Amino acid sequence: MTLAEKICLTAALLFFMAGLLSGIGKYGHMARSADAKSPTYVNVAHRSSLMYSFAALLVAVFGHYSLFPAVVDALAALGHETTVVALGPEPGPVQREWLATRPELDFIALNAPLEWYAEPEPGLTESLDRLRALVAEKRPDIVHLNQYYYGAFELGAPRLVVGHSDVVSWWRAARRQDPPDDAWHRRYREWVRLGLAGAQAVVAPSGWMAEQLRAQYGVHDVRVIHNARSPARFRFRRRSRRERIVVAAGRLWDEGKGVVDLVGAAAVLGGDVQVVLAGPEASPSGRERFPVRAPGIPINIRNTNEPENPGTMIVPEREATFPVCGIAGRKGFTMINIEKALMNRERGFGRKVLQILDEHGVSFEHMPSGIDTVSVIIRDEELANHGPSILKSIERVCQPDRVMLSPGLALIATVGQGMNHKIGVAAKVCQSVAEAGINLRVIDQGSSEMNIIIGVNEADLTAAVKAIYDAFDTK
Repeated sequence: MTLAEKICLTAALLFFMAGLLSGIGKYGHMARSADAKSPTYVNVAHRSSLMYSFAALLVAVFGHYSLFPAVVDALAALGHETTVVALGPEPGPVQREWLATRPELDFIALNAPLEWYAEPEPGLTESLDRLRALVAEKRPDIVHLNQYYYGAFELGAPRLVVGHSDVVSWWRAARRQDPPDDAWHRRYREWVRLGLAGAQAVVAPSGWMAEQLRAQYGVHDVRVIHNARSPARFRFRRRSRRERIVVAAGRLWDEGKGVVDLVGAAAVLGGDVQVVLAGPEASPSGRERFPVRAPGIPINIRNTNEPENPGTMIVPEREATFPVCGIAGRKGFTMINIEKALMNRERGFGRKVLQILDEHGVSFEHMPSGIDTVSVIIRDEELANHGPSILKSIERVCQPDRVMLSPGLALIATVGQGMNHKIGVAAKVCQSVAEAGINLRVIDQGSSEMNIIIGVNEADLTAAVKAIYDAFDTK
């Protein structure tokens, strides 16, 4: 039993005892009352305690819902020794809590990039040697793989590849079109094709997924084994009146999950039904993000580590009594600086720069410009190792006087509403940073003045955010 389950069961017991005690008080009031009734507050306390006790039991049951623990426990029950190897990043707090309840389980984390990351190399290739070494050490009867890449290589044991999903079928189902025919997707297709062809057995969790593997990658012998749960994990059944609430948990950024459809549904339902979404809103690559803005729908963003905190509300409009409502900063940006005399008179210069980024599969954050200069700000994980080749392409196509990379940039956003009606907001931002002895590397501001973006050295980020906060703090 995990710590979370123990806490839930303890809470259920406490609520139940409160219900019993309040029931005794309720009976006493009824015995003394001429109409055999008890006060409303006693009735509410009695009923609420019993309801919360049942709710706590439900939460404890939900802790059993993960399929992975069921598989591991089932294998152990059959007498099989299992070594679990996390091919992707380190497990999170919930996974570590579960692992702590299974000290006998052999768990190893490779902490390697997954094949569908924006730039998995060279980490993916390097992880192959570590996986081979683990197989040689453990000498398993079979290697169960949830990543296609490793199925193409001899590991020293039969390889079972499970095709839970793939980028091509995801792209077609979620976006209703074929994925781009670029270098990344061609390489990914080849990895999947070779991994499926090299496996001794291929499994899909549904008939639809099996058909996708056959159609996209030419694999014919695909066995369908549906995901399942142990019946013992569903020993409780809810018979009370259901609440008008919709809860979805998962990768919010993943279009294939359909979570974004609930945003539109929430707009139609209004306040009649509460819609709760839980999960990461940005992908590991940083390219996909969940659209937290939706017309007419107030959104409450909370910290999963401190759920009791009221968090931040995102609303369509707010009363602009104070121009600044938020200050946030982030490290990890690189700026491409391009200089060319009379650049502003050269038609299509900006288009050429953006086309070069598109050809390299790189998106940009900001693009401040002047008469003879233009700068492109890109996240480091997005730029990856494309920097030198992008510079060469800019030199060849745009023929600038000078082009260079400036790494180590941190961006700070001062966000508000109605800043275009307040004099001196931008001046106050710049003055506060200057008085803190911090040099501004870039400033970018749109005509709506919804936000002002400044760039500083990464080492100055914390001090700059504090200086701006102190300048606008009304306390």
